[in-house]
Amino acid sequence: MKKRLLTSICLFFVAVSFALPTHAATFTSAQSGVWTDTQTWNGIQAYISGNKFSRYESPRDVAVAANGDVYILGGYGNDIVYQFNSVGGFIRQWGTPGSAEGQFSAPSRIAIDPSGNVWVTDGNNYRVQKFTASGTFIFAIGWGVATGANAQEICTSSCRAGSNHGSVGTGGFSGSTSTFGITVDHLGNAYIGSFGSVYKYDNTGHYITEWNTQFGNETADL
Repeated sequence: MKKRLLTSICLFFVAVSFALPTHAATFTSAQSGVWTDTQTWNGIQAYISGNKFSRYESPRDVAVAANGDVYILGGYGNDIVYQFNSVGGFIRQWGTPGSAEGQFSAPSRIAIDPSGNVWVTDGNNYRVQKFTASGTFIFAIGWGVATGANAQEICTSSCRAGSNHGSVGTGGFSGSTSTFGITVDHLGNAYIGSFGSVYKYDNTGHYITEWNTQFGNETADL
């Protein structure tokens, strides 16, 4: 099947098939920048239709890994990450409602790092979670996510929801119910947008620095 760029085409199909999702996703691939559009999209469509995906869910974001795997993030009404292969075949899904590790509450953005790990901003839990490419939980970062302390923490087990007690200049993002943005650079550093500021973390979840963007709350898309 001939490959071609899919950004504009997929945006149209996402809007139609997913009942106007709240975030217009950009479809890119670090491997080639393209998809085998008809084959991939038909495979995803078949799974979505068979599982009545579009009837009750509001997908928030989409990311494509270097190997072509497609990750679709559920959002409001759904707390699941869906993984498809490069030809649209369903691989797996993970996530349930809640605040323990691997659970979500209104996740809003998703990003893939150079190692194929999956970063998910977990909106109503005021935190960011990192998973392997196959959905195994690695850690969560956020304000009080490990012990409930009034501090930025990293949690690897027995995690809890974070809080929004922090503020600019306090050493890490404090969370936002729905306006997290996230992107990851070539070294695996994560940049998290929240309440008009951008926070930088290394690939182990440790805080590096932050800066105010002067754009108010508009840091949902990085």
